[in-house]
Amino acid sequence: MQLPGDFNTWYQKKLKASEKAGAIPGTEEKLIRFAPKTEYAILYIHGFGANRKEGEGLVDTIAYRTRFNTYYLRLPGHGTTKEDMAGQKFQNYLQEAEEALQMMQLLGRKTLIFATSMGGCIATYLAEKYSDSLIHGLVLFSPFYDFAAAAALVFDYPFGLTLAELVYPGKLRDTRYNNTVKMDKPGYQEYLYEQQYLSTVVELNALKNLVKRSDLSRVKVPVLLFYYYLDEENQDEAASVAAMKETYSAFTLEPESKLVRVKDGSHVLASEYIHSDKKLIAKETLGFIERLKN
Repeated sequence: MQLPGDFNTWYQKKLKASEKAGAIPGTEEKLIRFAPKTEYAILYIHGFGANRKEGEGLVDTIAYRTRFNTYYLRLPGHGTTKEDMAGQKFQNYLQEAEEALQMMQLLGRKTLIFATSMGGCIATYLAEKYSDSLIHGLVLFSPFYDFAAAAALVFDYPFGLTLAELVYPGKLRDTRYNNTVKMDKPGYQEYLYEQQYLSTVVELNALKNLVKRSDLSRVKVPVLLFYYYLDEENQDEAASVAAMKETYSAFTLEPESKLVRVKDGSHVLASEYIHSDKKLIAKETLGFIERLKN
Protein backbone atom coordinates (compact mmCIF):
# COMPACT_ATOMS: atom_id res chain seq x y z
CA MET A 1 0.00 0.00 0.00
CA GLN A 2 1.35 3.39 -1.02
CA LEU A 3 1.31 5.79 1.93
CA PRO A 4 1.29 9.59 1.53
CA GLY A 5 4.49 11.50 2.08
CA ASP A 6 2.76 14.01 4.32
CA PHE A 7 1.63 13.00 7.80
CA ASN A 8 -1.19 15.53 8.04
CA THR A 9 -2.77 14.29 4.80
CA TRP A 10 -2.80 10.75 6.20
CA TYR A 11 -4.06 11.95 9.60
CA GLN A 12 -6.99 13.87 8.11
CA LYS A 13 -7.93 10.77 6.11
CA LYS A 14 -7.98 8.73 9.33
CA LEU A 15 -10.14 11.32 11.09
CA LYS A 16 -12.66 11.29 8.24
CA ALA A 17 -12.78 7.50 8.35
CA SER A 18 -13.41 7.57 12.11
CA GLU A 19 -16.18 10.14 11.66
CA LYS A 20 -17.80 8.01 8.96
CA ALA A 21 -17.58 4.95 11.21
CA GLY A 22 -19.38 6.85 13.98
CA ALA A 23 -16.50 6.96 16.43
CA ILE A 24 -17.45 8.37 19.82
CA PRO A 25 -15.96 11.87 20.17
CA GLY A 26 -12.78 11.52 22.21
CA THR A 27 -11.93 8.08 20.83
CA GLU A 28 -10.83 9.15 17.35
CA GLU A 29 -7.18 9.55 16.35
CA LYS A 30 -5.27 12.41 17.94
CA LEU A 31 -2.09 14.23 16.95
CA ILE A 32 0.03 16.47 19.18
CA ARG A 33 2.64 18.20 17.04
CA PHE A 34 5.34 20.51 18.36
CA ALA A 35 7.50 20.70 15.22
CA PRO A 36 7.56 19.25 11.70
CA LYS A 37 9.88 16.53 13.06
CA THR A 38 11.16 15.95 16.59
CA GLU A 39 14.11 13.88 17.85
CA TYR A 40 11.71 11.20 19.07
CA ALA A 41 8.04 10.72 18.23
CA ILE A 42 5.56 8.74 20.33
CA LEU A 43 3.03 6.30 18.90
CA TYR A 44 0.35 5.26 21.40
CA ILE A 45 -1.51 1.96 20.91
CA HIS A 46 -4.53 1.34 23.12
CA GLY A 47 -5.86 -1.96 24.38
CA PHE A 48 -8.65 -4.42 23.61
CA GLY A 49 -12.08 -2.79 23.50
CA ALA A 50 -10.57 0.51 24.63
CA ASN A 51 -9.34 3.73 23.00
CA ARG A 52 -6.93 6.59 23.66
CA LYS A 53 -8.68 7.49 26.94
CA GLU A 54 -6.90 4.43 28.36
CA GLY A 55 -3.54 6.21 28.25
CA GLU A 56 -4.10 9.77 27.14
CA GLY A 57 -3.73 11.37 30.58
CA LEU A 58 -0.22 10.10 31.27
CA VAL A 59 0.98 10.10 27.66
CA ASP A 60 -0.12 13.71 27.14
CA THR A 61 1.93 14.63 30.22
CA ILE A 62 5.02 12.95 28.77
CA ALA A 63 4.46 14.52 25.35
CA TYR A 64 4.27 18.05 26.74
CA ARG A 65 7.24 17.52 29.07
CA THR A 66 9.47 16.17 26.29
CA ARG A 67 7.98 18.15 23.38
CA PHE A 68 7.88 14.95 21.30
CA ASN A 69 5.35 14.75 18.48
CA THR A 70 2.74 12.21 19.57
CA TYR A 71 0.09 10.23 17.70
CA TYR A 72 -2.77 8.17 19.15
CA LEU A 73 -4.21 5.64 16.73
CA ARG A 74 -7.69 4.09 16.81
CA LEU A 75 -7.76 0.37 16.18
CA PRO A 76 -10.49 -0.94 13.81
CA GLY A 77 -13.80 -1.62 15.54
CA HIS A 78 -12.87 0.41 18.60
CA GLY A 79 -14.65 3.54 19.77
CA THR A 80 -17.65 2.80 17.53
CA THR A 81 -20.01 -0.12 18.29
CA LYS A 82 -19.65 -3.62 19.71
CA GLU A 83 -21.01 -4.96 16.42
CA ASP A 84 -18.22 -3.21 14.54
CA MET A 85 -15.67 -4.72 16.89
CA ALA A 86 -17.18 -8.19 16.43
CA GLY A 87 -16.48 -7.95 12.70
CA GLN A 88 -12.73 -7.44 13.14
CA LYS A 89 -9.90 -9.94 12.86
CA PHE A 90 -6.71 -9.44 14.87
CA GLN A 91 -4.81 -9.05 11.60
CA ASN A 92 -6.76 -5.80 11.08
CA TYR A 93 -5.31 -4.47 14.34
CA LEU A 94 -1.79 -5.38 13.28
CA GLN A 95 -2.24 -3.79 9.86
CA GLU A 96 -3.49 -0.51 11.35
CA ALA A 97 -0.63 -0.38 13.86
CA GLU A 98 1.97 -1.25 11.24
CA GLU A 99 0.71 1.47 8.92
CA ALA A 100 0.87 4.02 11.75
CA LEU A 101 4.41 2.90 12.59
CA GLN A 102 5.50 3.46 9.00
CA MET A 103 4.02 6.97 9.09
CA MET A 104 5.77 7.84 12.36
CA GLN A 105 9.01 8.27 10.42
CA LEU A 106 7.51 11.58 9.24
CA LEU A 107 6.97 12.79 12.82
CA GLY A 108 10.29 11.89 14.44
CA ARG A 109 13.82 10.79 13.70
CA LYS A 110 13.27 7.93 16.14
CA THR A 111 10.02 6.28 17.26
CA LEU A 112 8.91 5.23 20.74
CA ILE A 113 5.83 3.07 21.12
CA PHE A 114 3.74 3.58 24.25
CA ALA A 115 1.04 0.94 24.68
CA THR A 116 -1.51 -0.48 27.09
CA SER A 117 -2.64 -4.11 27.48
CA MET A 118 -3.37 -5.60 24.02
CA GLY A 119 -1.58 -2.58 22.58
CA GLY A 120 1.53 -3.88 24.34
CA CYS A 121 1.10 -7.24 22.63
CA ILE A 122 0.82 -5.45 19.27
CA ALA A 123 3.88 -3.32 20.08
CA THR A 124 5.83 -6.49 20.88
CA TYR A 125 4.79 -7.99 17.54
CA LEU A 126 6.06 -4.88 15.76
CA ALA A 127 9.33 -4.83 17.71
CA GLU A 128 9.95 -8.50 16.92
CA LYS A 129 9.26 -7.90 13.23
CA TYR A 130 11.26 -4.72 12.80
CA SER A 131 13.85 -5.20 15.55
CA ASP A 132 15.51 -1.78 15.94
CA SER A 133 15.01 -0.55 12.38
CA LEU A 134 11.79 1.42 12.94
CA ILE A 135 11.37 1.27 16.72
CA HIS A 136 13.79 2.74 19.25
CA GLY A 137 12.03 1.98 22.53
CA LEU A 138 8.90 0.49 24.09
CA VAL A 139 6.97 1.80 27.10
CA LEU A 140 4.45 -0.86 28.06
CA PHE A 141 1.65 -0.40 30.59
CA SER A 142 0.31 -3.81 31.74
CA PRO A 143 1.04 -5.51 28.39
CA PHE A 144 -1.29 -8.41 27.65
CA TYR A 145 0.61 -11.61 27.00
CA ASP A 146 -1.88 -13.94 28.66
CA PHE A 147 -5.12 -13.84 30.64
CA ALA A 148 -5.02 -13.46 34.39
CA ALA A 149 -8.05 -15.74 34.76
CA ALA A 150 -7.32 -19.44 34.24
CA ALA A 151 -10.85 -19.96 32.89
CA ALA A 152 -9.89 -18.01 29.75
CA LEU A 153 -7.70 -20.95 28.70
CA VAL A 154 -10.91 -22.39 27.25
CA PHE A 155 -10.37 -20.16 24.20
CA ASP A 156 -7.30 -22.23 23.27
CA TYR A 157 -9.63 -25.10 22.37
CA PRO A 158 -11.81 -25.40 19.24
CA PHE A 159 -14.98 -25.65 21.35
CA GLY A 160 -13.99 -22.78 23.64
CA LEU A 161 -16.23 -20.11 22.16
CA THR A 162 -19.24 -22.44 22.07
CA LEU A 163 -18.76 -23.33 25.72
CA ALA A 164 -18.32 -19.68 26.74
CA GLU A 165 -21.46 -18.67 24.86
CA LEU A 166 -23.45 -21.30 26.77
CA VAL A 167 -22.41 -19.65 30.03
CA TYR A 168 -22.91 -16.00 29.02
CA PRO A 169 -26.44 -14.95 27.94
CA GLY A 170 -26.68 -13.28 24.56
CA LYS A 171 -23.09 -14.26 23.73
CA LEU A 172 -21.96 -11.04 25.47
CA ARG A 173 -19.57 -10.28 28.30
CA ASP A 174 -20.00 -7.33 30.64
CA THR A 175 -17.10 -4.88 30.45
CA ARG A 176 -18.25 -2.29 32.97
CA TYR A 177 -15.79 -1.51 35.75
CA ASN A 178 -16.63 -3.04 39.10
CA ASN A 179 -16.29 -1.47 42.52
CA THR A 180 -12.79 -2.89 43.05
CA VAL A 181 -11.35 -0.44 40.49
CA LYS A 182 -10.68 2.96 42.05
CA MET A 183 -11.60 5.88 39.80
CA ASP A 184 -9.94 9.30 39.95
CA LYS A 185 -12.86 10.95 38.17
CA PRO A 186 -16.14 9.90 36.49
CA GLY A 187 -16.81 9.61 32.77
CA TYR A 188 -14.59 6.75 31.62
CA GLN A 189 -17.53 4.46 30.86
CA GLU A 190 -18.83 6.96 28.29
CA TYR A 191 -15.99 5.98 25.98
CA LEU A 192 -16.32 2.21 26.31
CA TYR A 193 -18.71 -0.51 25.22
CA GLU A 194 -20.65 -1.77 28.24
CA GLN A 195 -20.62 -5.20 26.61
CA GLN A 196 -18.49 -7.08 24.08
CA TYR A 197 -19.26 -10.15 22.03
CA LEU A 198 -17.39 -13.20 23.27
CA SER A 199 -16.32 -13.89 19.68
CA THR A 200 -13.97 -10.89 19.91
CA VAL A 201 -12.01 -12.67 22.65
CA VAL A 202 -11.16 -15.38 20.12
CA GLU A 203 -9.24 -12.77 18.12
CA LEU A 204 -7.48 -11.45 21.23
CA ASN A 205 -6.47 -15.00 22.10
CA ALA A 206 -5.19 -15.65 18.56
CA LEU A 207 -3.07 -12.50 18.72
CA LYS A 208 -1.69 -13.57 22.09
CA ASN A 209 -0.73 -16.99 20.71
CA LEU A 210 0.92 -15.45 17.63
CA VAL A 211 3.19 -13.30 19.79
CA LYS A 212 3.79 -16.12 22.27
CA ARG A 213 5.09 -18.36 19.48
CA SER A 214 7.35 -15.68 17.98
CA ASP A 215 11.09 -15.35 18.57
CA LEU A 216 10.99 -12.81 21.39
CA SER A 217 14.79 -12.59 21.49
CA ARG A 218 14.41 -10.55 18.30
CA VAL A 219 13.00 -7.71 20.40
CA LYS A 220 16.27 -5.79 20.70
CA VAL A 221 15.12 -2.33 21.74
CA PRO A 222 15.07 -0.74 25.21
CA VAL A 223 11.88 -1.71 27.08
CA LEU A 224 10.22 -0.08 30.07
CA LEU A 225 7.47 -2.36 31.38
CA PHE A 226 5.03 -1.39 34.16
CA TYR A 227 2.90 -3.95 35.97
CA TYR A 228 0.45 -3.68 38.86
CA TYR A 229 1.18 -5.99 41.79
CA LEU A 230 0.64 -5.28 45.47
CA ASP A 231 0.26 -8.86 46.70
CA GLU A 232 -1.35 -12.13 45.66
CA GLU A 233 -4.81 -10.78 46.41
CA ASN A 234 -4.26 -7.40 44.80
CA GLN A 235 -2.70 -7.55 41.35
CA ASP A 236 -3.61 -7.11 37.68
CA GLU A 237 -7.05 -8.67 37.24
CA ALA A 238 -6.99 -8.79 33.43
CA ALA A 239 -3.47 -9.61 32.24
CA SER A 240 -1.14 -12.19 33.77
CA VAL A 241 1.73 -10.61 35.70
CA ALA A 242 3.69 -13.85 35.43
CA ALA A 243 3.35 -13.73 31.63
CA MET A 244 4.56 -10.12 31.60
CA LYS A 245 7.70 -11.03 33.53
CA GLU A 246 8.35 -14.16 31.47
CA THR A 247 7.97 -12.29 28.18
CA TYR A 248 10.15 -9.40 29.35
CA SER A 249 12.93 -11.83 30.31
CA ALA A 250 12.76 -13.37 26.80
CA PHE A 251 13.64 -10.06 25.12
CA THR A 252 17.24 -9.21 24.24
CA LEU A 253 17.34 -6.52 26.90
CA GLU A 254 19.26 -3.31 26.40
CA PRO A 255 20.97 -1.54 29.36
CA GLU A 256 18.22 1.12 29.43
CA SER A 257 15.48 -1.49 29.99
CA LYS A 258 13.61 -1.73 33.27
CA LEU A 259 10.77 -3.72 34.82
CA VAL A 260 8.74 -1.52 37.19
CA ARG A 261 6.33 -2.78 39.81
CA VAL A 262 3.40 -0.45 40.57
CA LYS A 263 1.89 -1.20 43.97
CA ASP A 264 -0.97 1.30 43.73
CA GLY A 265 -3.13 0.83 40.65
CA SER A 266 -5.07 -1.68 38.57
CA HIS A 267 -4.82 -3.10 35.05
CA VAL A 268 -5.18 0.32 33.39
CA LEU A 269 -2.24 2.38 34.66
CA ALA A 270 -2.02 5.44 32.41
CA SER A 271 -5.59 6.78 32.25
CA GLU A 272 -6.54 10.07 33.90
CA TYR A 273 -9.83 8.44 34.93
CA ILE A 274 -8.47 5.36 36.69
CA HIS A 275 -6.38 5.60 39.84
CA SER A 276 -2.73 4.57 39.85
CA ASP A 277 0.60 5.88 41.07
CA LYS A 278 0.99 8.33 38.17
CA LYS A 279 3.83 10.13 39.93
CA LEU A 280 5.95 6.97 39.91
CA ILE A 281 4.98 6.08 36.35
CA ALA A 282 5.77 9.56 34.99
CA LYS A 283 9.10 9.68 36.87
CA GLU A 284 10.19 6.27 35.55
CA THR A 285 9.07 7.10 32.01
CA LEU A 286 10.94 10.41 31.92
CA GLY A 287 14.01 8.69 33.40
CA PHE A 288 13.81 6.01 30.69
CA ILE A 289 13.70 8.69 27.99
CA GLU A 290 16.72 10.43 29.51
CA ARG A 291 18.65 7.14 29.43
CA LEU A 292 17.79 6.73 25.77
CA LYS A 293 18.96 10.26 24.92
CA ASN A 294 22.25 9.74 26.77
